Amino acid sequence: MKKLPFSVCIITKNNAKTIEKCLQSASNHFDEIVIADTGSSDSTKEIARHYTNQIFDFTWNNNFADARNFAIKKATNDFIFSLDSDEEISKINCRQLLDFSKKNAENIGRIEILNLQSDHTFEKGCVSRIFNRK
Repeated sequence: MKKLPFSVCIITKNNAKTIEKCLQSASNHFDEIVIADTGSSDSTKEIARHYTNQIFDFTWNNNFADARNFAIKKATNDFIFSLDSDEEISKINCRQLLDFSKKNAENIGRIEILNLQSDHTFEKGCVSRIFNRK
């Protein structure tokens, strides 16, 4: 299957240790990655350039929503997949995601995530991350 016509939107700052796994996992499935960098002073942007040329500087204003909306405005696809720079996609059903985008233009999609806890166990949860920006 060819890459999905979604824009993966990521905000980041100084995530050189985690962003490569994030970008590797997204680039395997999606045709666009947009990054809003909020002031990295490490090698985050250099690593990101291996996966996308859609890297934009966003002056941090203590508002995650503003940074996410900035990245979304830079995206070229209508469907957005929001991903954090310390996350990676371990399993994805591309057919199901594509079907969702075709049939649910007004709905928000949720994904299952595993959050690493301080005791090194994982907590499972669902978060809203997929939507049509229109």
